[in-house]
Amino acid sequence: MKARKDTAEWIVGLRSTLRGSIGSAWRVSEHRSKAKLDIRFDDGSRRYKTLPIPWDKAHARRIQETVETLHREVDKGRSLDEAIRRTEFTDAPKISHQPNPQLILDAWDKFEQHKIKNDRLDQDSFNKKYGGPKNKGIVPPRKEDMGATYLRVKANATAENAIDLLNKVGADVEAGSRYRQQIVGNTSRFLDFASGALSNYLLAPDKWTPPAKLKDFVGKKSRLKVEEEESDDEVITFTDEEIIELIDSLPVDHKQKSHAEAAKRWRFALQLLAAYGCRPIELLNLKIKDGELWSGRVKRSGGGYSRARELTAFHPEWGESWRLVERFKAGEELPKSKKDLGGVLNGYLEGKKYWEKLRKEKNVSSYSFRHSYSKRLHLEYGMDNKSASDLMGHTEEVHIKNYKNKWGNNRESIKEKAMLYRDFYEKKNKK
Repeated sequence: MKARKDTAEWIVGLRSTLRGSIGSAWRVSEHRSKAKLDIRFDDGSRRYKTLPIPWDKAHARRIQETVETLHREVDKGRSLDEAIRRTEFTDAPKISHQPNPQLILDAWDKFEQHKIKNDRLDQDSFNKKYGGPKNKGIVPPRKEDMGATYLRVKANATAENAIDLLNKVGADVEAGSRYRQQIVGNTSRFLDFASGALSNYLLAPDKWTPPAKLKDFVGKKSRLKVEEEESDDEVITFTDEEIIELIDSLPVDHKQKSHAEAAKRWRFALQLLAAYGCRPIELLNLKIKDGELWSGRVKRSGGGYSRARELTAFHPEWGESWRLVERFKAGEELPKSKKDLGGVLNGYLEGKKYWEKLRKEKNVSSYSFRHSYSKRLHLEYGMDNKSASDLMGHTEEVHIKNYKNKWGNNRESIKEKAMLYRDFYEKKNKK
């Protein structure tokens, strides 16, 4: 190495700046007219890397900022090779602070691998739900770039952070629409994976962790649009047989313990949703009061306040044979989430064969359990709107808005249904 007095002034300044910003363990020198990085690690080992940056005065600032960027990445726990892969190199004298879109696209590739291998989502379902780049080596192949979510993520891969990306992917889709909700939700799940431990933090968590609530990115429908669609909103329900088959399809006997335990928690959750018609989020606020199971969730909404209420299983066989109250008292575990539990439930069921079959045939969702409960109250028990709304924990106005004219009623059997309704409560009060 040249003596200090023979070293060019710009090199002395560059090294001095780097010592001040990142310490003396990271040094730079020249190697075949390129910048060479020399790193001394805490264990005494050294690593050398020649960077694709010219070693000259014009590129001094470029060298400095590149080395500082690499240092930050390594300081986060990434290997030097990974840090270099994540850093964009150009011949520009000054480092570019523009986002590197390739990081997003590489993370999408890992996301696809994870969904296929770990979440067991079949390739056809992934192609339809998420999409990806052209790939003839998979079955079924993607003959071209495809998928509403992927195409929007790719088109906006220069986004600055998670907020920026979520704002952009739904920008050209009708606010409040189901389509926009799906795109934003899919993008959020991708970012949740890419910025988390499952991906080994492919994207920096401080920039790319998605927010827990997505309503600001989905937007709201205009009042006129809501009024136009209100009478046509589709309420999707299950048959009893579909509920039983779905619950029985969960892999509670999976050879991998973690998968089996998760399936048992979700089985308990589905049984509660089916029997009591509660909202998915209410599973986080259940409690025992006077020996009965209650929803303790109180929430202000457009229809007023939802009230804490005793949960009633208007399918007695389920409430009793599944021993739901006893199991809850005994402390049987339920899934936990700080996010919307309905969305988490949809994410868990995603890729499960019977669930995907129902989605394809009927477009069911986590709220289909609640809708099915409402349908049972009216069609099987002949219940009036006020009584049904009390049992479901919302106002009569909200109940009518959601379920008006959805199923009709058989007036010839209304007396029999009313008697069944009365008999149910007589039996319940005798316990």
